[in-house]
Amino acid sequence: MTIEFGAPTDMVYKDTLRAEEYRRTVEQVDLFNAASGGAIVLESDPARQMALGGDFTDTARWKPVTSLISHRDNDNPGTEVDIKKLEMTGGKLVRQTMGCGPVSVSDIQARKAGREFDMNSAMVNLGQQFADAKVLAIRNNLIAAAIAGVSNVSSHVLDAARGKTAGAKVTASFANINTLLAKMGDAREEIAAFLMPSAVFADLVGDSISNYQFDRVAGVTIYQDVVQAFGRVVIVADVPALISAQTSSYHTEYGMLGLGKGALRGTVIYDQGIELQRDILRESSLTYVREDFDVEYEAYGLKWTSATDNPTDAELATAGNWAADYTDHRSLKIVHGVFNASI
Repeated sequence: MTIEFGAPTDMVYKDTLRAEEYRRTVEQVDLFNAASGGAIVLESDPARQMALGGDFTDTARWKPVTSLISHRDNDNPGTEVDIKKLEMTGGKLVRQTMGCGPVSVSDIQARKAGREFDMNSAMVNLGQQFADAKVLAIRNNLIAAAIAGVSNVSSHVLDAARGKTAGAKVTASFANINTLLAKMGDAREEIAAFLMPSAVFADLVGDSISNYQFDRVAGVTIYQDVVQAFGRVVIVADVPALISAQTSSYHTEYGMLGLGKGALRGTVIYDQGIELQRDILRESSLTYVREDFDVEYEAYGLKWTSATDNPTDAELATAGNWAADYTDHRSLKIVHGVFNASI
């Protein structure tokens, strides 16, 4: 009788979680990038590499080390030498280190999921959650950074919102969107997509509801002229940075971003892999799961000016950490409208 021993169980769990996380990530970012018309691009180099196979080389962004080679003094072996430092080059991008977990999973809970389920199925589910949570967090941070950066370029901002509740709300309308597009001058057609909260979208639908054409066929209602913003892609997402609650005496403000192709990009450039730790000194053994990863954010036409090389979410969303970086303002393919909402 031959007994074959496979890989350690924790390695199986790692591989299962990682494979599902990468599969889900590629699926999600492909769908999102296509839906946004290329205005917001989310990527994961590690996930893409796993999906496509083969070798790839990241773009080198390292400074040459100055005076790397130096003489060694044989007569004074105790003398300390100067320590050199490997540093990244400066640029428009800003990098943030983030992490998933740690998350604990007990063996008993994994088995209670169902007869056919075990820890491997728990890892599949956790891989999906890791992927979804990463994409959502990166998207939200990227949009918050764009809003912070474009606030420094007043010519690209249309603040039409009514402040005090004593006045009537100013909601999004096609007239206001036309004014917002005019911020781009003769490059208004560079704006390919509008990103807005659901409350703003509802007002936009209301502004054009009289133009809707619909038929009822076999009990099904078919809408022929669904709302669009002058032919642009409309992305509806209740991103926290787009919704600004005011004090009780002021109306809530809602933001809308007009974006050109490639205006925003968020890329997972590195992840250290799944880390597992087993704790068997419990009534039910526990498995702890953790993953850290690095993300680079880029807003075309804006640059990161802070000395902070690993900013917090709040620092990413701080206007003072960003500045304009263009020769012609039309190269900044971002416009920001601020409105109220009727609901």
